[in-house]
Amino acid sequence: MIKNKLLFSKIFILILSLFLFSKPVLTIEMHFEGYVNGNYYVNNLNKNQQVIYLMGVYDGFSSASGFFPNESADTIISLRDCLSAKIEDSIQLHAIINKFLMDNPSIWKQPMNLIVWNKLSNLCKPS
Repeated sequence: MIKNKLLFSKIFILILSLFLFSKPVLTIEMHFEGYVNGNYYVNNLNKNQQVIYLMGVYDGFSSASGFFPNESADTIISLRDCLSAKIEDSIQLHAIINKFLMDNPSIWKQPMNLIVWNKLSNLCKPS
């Protein structure tokens, strides 16, 4: 019993010290429209951070129809299915969004979530 308490105490102190003495890996300044705008994304995030960010935005869009009050659930599901057919993986998603940003530097001041939404929703518009 005493060995278990001692082991628990050591583990607790180790975990506590990790939280107290570790620095955040990435700190992002909050913007009113969201955490990341195009300028911050292009100039401050490395490729891995950009891919992870885009994966989160994509997952949010494809699973949270409640965040789009002007869009029906069917519209969001159709968009998700279309994007799944057109975008093979996170690397391709990154390439699509980064090309769009590099071709349109005037939109960098906009929130990234809106930039991604605009580009992805336009990929699946009927021609």
